Amino acid sequence: EREHELKAHELPCPGCGDPRRPIGKETTEVLEYVPAQFKVIAHVRTKYACTACEGHVVCAPLPPGEGPLFDRGRPGPGLLAHMVTSKYSDHLPLNRLEGIYARGGVALGKATMCDWVTRVAELVAPIVAQLKLELLARGLLGGDETEIRILDKSAPGGSRKGRIWAWCGEPGVAVFEYTPTKESEWPARFLGEYRGYLQVDAYAGYDRLFRDGTI
Repeated sequence: EREHELKAHELPCPGCGDPRRPIGKETTEVLEYVPAQFKVIAHVRTKYACTACEGHVVCAPLPPGEGPLFDRGRPGPGLLAHMVTSKYSDHLPLNRLEGIYARGGVALGKATMCDWVTRVAELVAPIVAQLKLELLARGLLGGDETEIRILDKSAPGGSRKGRIWAWCGEPGVAVFEYTPTKESEWPARFLGEYRGYLQVDAYAGYDRLFRDGTI
């Protein structure tokens, strides 16, 4: 809230000259945008040592999730979450994020962010594996794939085709997988020993999944 008051010379009544008194408040609300801010969180821990033998130095451990998530670099989990969400949900390439962060006063190179995104993928791999187990344990799931462009300096024009597969089950579990091609081996490899109902489109690459009647 921002308070706005009359100046002293505006308070006297223009009719009789007596000072006017407060009788209530008038509020005008404006929806505003406050840009995100970067901040450095310094975790300060006191070190203790034995004064007699001058050794056995110890300090309090960092709380879980508060310290660096990996050895190289010091990004916090909030920054990493913003970076990954911007890239994969909002479709902002890292070179564009580099400019956005620079306007916020932080210089983060694309190569550094690329490394961090890779490290995040490694950190969440156990979660993805567990989601896949839950997905394939259900008796009903659906699948589909879509084409994406992959940057590749060795390919003609600097890019090539790739595929993202979406596998959705009940109750609301979804797993996404990247493959370099659309060949039928990829859905077969993902499903493995799955037994149950599978809803897909008429792409011929799915035909091999239904031959023995287990799906």
